[in-house]
Amino acid sequence: MVKKYKLKELFTVTQKLLEKISLELGDRNTGIKQALANVNKAVSSTHKQKLEAEVEYKFTLEEILKDDDWDDHPGVDGIPQPPKR
Repeated sequence: MVKKYKLKELFTVTQKLLEKISLELGDRNTGIKQALANVNKAVSSTHKQKLEAEVEYKFTLEEILKDDDWDDHPGVDGIPQPPKR
């Protein structure tokens, strides 16, 4: 099933996930903080420009987030990476 998401929905979900990861890791991973800063800029930009573009995804966000295979994959800096699709 292909589901459409508005860009600002995707950026907001990504922002919330990165905030949770950042809280878990504390100061141990500056890459997450940089990614969060970039997403924050994107969220601000999409809200300012009122972008309504839609993006199609083969997998729904719910399917990606509930995927429990993440722990089975080698991590970067101790962070499990998502499974290859």
